[in-house]
Amino acid sequence: MAPPLTRRKKNGELYMRTPSVEAAIDRASTLDFETLIREARIQVPGKAGYMEPECLLHLLRWTRMDNSDARFQRLFEVFFERVECSLKGSVRDIGLYDPHEMRSEIVDKLVDIIVEDRNSPGTKLDFFEAKFAKALAALRIDVLRKSQREADRTDHVEEMSGDDGEDLPSLTSQIRLAFAEKGSEQEKEHFRNELLRAIDRLPAREREAVTLALEGHRIEGADEETIAKLCGVSDRMVRYRLAKAYEKLRRELGERR
Repeated sequence: MAPPLTRRKKNGELYMRTPSVEAAIDRASTLDFETLIREARIQVPGKAGYMEPECLLHLLRWTRMDNSDARFQRLFEVFFERVECSLKGSVRDIGLYDPHEMRSEIVDKLVDIIVEDRNSPGTKLDFFEAKFAKALAALRIDVLRKSQREADRTDHVEEMSGDDGEDLPSLTSQIRLAFAEKGSEQEKEHFRNELLRAIDRLPAREREAVTLALEGHRIEGADEETIAKLCGVSDRMVRYRLAKAYEKLRRELGERR
């Protein structure tokens, strides 16, 4: 049986998985990994083997217990295939925003939450593990509200564009801005040296993604030299690696300053 969730609602009650999700988790624990992945890819509710998203998220979070990056990566890809499928139905083109960009922002935000949970297990994902559709809807609303607030700012285009005027993927932009140190030339040089040493200490896959991002490569697109294509993985996995690397760099450089 899966450990109980520990996050509490505003009324003090614990978030709880539904009995069907608990049963699905118990069943999934008896499957070999290839069978589990095959069933996790089924996206039609009611079809034999269909796995509820709450169950899939639990399995993704639980990979930290066996410290298996390989298992995590495969479940991560399947999980976000499910997320993006859901968002295609709920984030439509109504003329107020670019639906593709909005879906990407929502995915990026969820990636950030998963990175935080994997690095420092917490309770933010408990809501998703209890009521996935409701939690994803709440996240979607948060991102929409934030996007609307940012659109009202006069310097919005300058903040979200690179030197060539093209939109930057939010994680790449975040990394570049975070490393734009102010101060004397000596201080800037010291910071750059610290940064390079910190990047060298990252795991190889995260180091590769960060290096390509800082060289100006985009995460995805028609360009033959996007980070995703150069790394041979999906844009979802690139976003995960960048977010995880950024958090490590931010924490390490912050502790030294």
